[in-house]
Amino acid sequence: MVSGAVIDTQPVALAQCEGTDASFTVATTGPSLTYQWRKDGIAIDGATSATLDLTAISASDDASYDVVITPLCGDAVTSDAVTLTVNPLPTADASNSGVVCEGESITLSATSDIPGSTFEWSGPNGFSSTDQNPVLSNVTMANVGVYTVTVTSPAVCSSSATTSVSINPNAPLEITVSGSATTACEGELKALTASANSVGSVVVSFGTNLESTGVTGGVTFPATITGIPVGAVVTSAELQFTNVNSINGSWRSEIRVALTGAHVLGATQISTLGSGGLISPDPTVNVPGFTATSGAINLVLTESFNDGGATVDATFGTAVLVINYALPAPDVTWTPTTDLYTDEGGTIPYTGGFATTVYAKVSATSPTSYLPHQA
Repeated sequence: MVSGAVIDTQPVALAQCEGTDASFTVATTGPSLTYQWRKDGIAIDGATSATLDLTAISASDDASYDVVITPLCGDAVTSDAVTLTVNPLPTADASNSGVVCEGESITLSATSDIPGSTFEWSGPNGFSSTDQNPVLSNVTMANVGVYTVTVTSPAVCSSSATTSVSINPNAPLEITVSGSATTACEGELKALTASANSVGSVVVSFGTNLESTGVTGGVTFPATITGIPVGAVVTSAELQFTNVNSINGSWRSEIRVALTGAHVLGATQISTLGSGGLISPDPTVNVPGFTATSGAINLVLTESFNDGGATVDATFGTAVLVINYALPAPDVTWTPTTDLYTDEGGTIPYTGGFATTVYAKVSATSPTSYLPHQA
């Protein structure tokens, strides 16, 4: 006959990161055993099994733990007291040196409140770095987007932070010349005008193979607007869909699309056909009054009538939002400045300031070419 309780395996001390789950376990033999776990000698309510589970641990859980095992017959025994050390998560912060033009450099910066932390960056265009403050040199529009830094403490506890990089594009400058571009008589004034392609567009994808059901409130697909240069003005926006198919008895005329977040578009019908099947041609929806140049935006798929019983009522091959924008006219300087003027009469010399149009007064010693530069 066995009496009393015997501890076969003692609980083991733990050191874990804040926010993780921790467990202490004791292995025992004996008749009809009961358990009571204690924290710093005080009984823990409900902790009456051979395993103590602690979820999402915090600094308040940093303590000493033991368990009292009581048999049906014989004396109770108490396990070794073991500690739970809760290591704090580092407070991560990320920033960058600000908006620049293509060809310039941007410095990413990260900080941690725990000395000895390491840093690991990731971002657009396959970017990665283990420097705390890496530099993006000779940037292009491919570098636009969100950069994430993961900060890891010496105790191997990690936190992340993000920073968004914006870059102003250098639109290629083109020169138009009054009269002949290649010949001129001495004393003739040639008007030189620099212009740039100051329009562009970005495509925001909500994913592929989307499904719509009759659920109340619709089905939401999130995305983020990025890549529109600072200072740009949105000129138009349009939702574009491919391979939209109404199935399981639903009608194409029941499908509705909407936007929430950075811009709100009410539920909009995309077909008037009172039957199921593929919508052809692929539907588009103009989004009036769109002004957002960044931020989170959500596509919401709804239906005007819930047919009931069908899990999926419509499918979408792709769904994107195309945003068109325009940039202000660029600031332009010219080199060399020899024989250049700012007025049609050729009386006010050009000295290097911003000027979209300048006038070249041709002489035997004039330069044979002039070059515009975008500031």
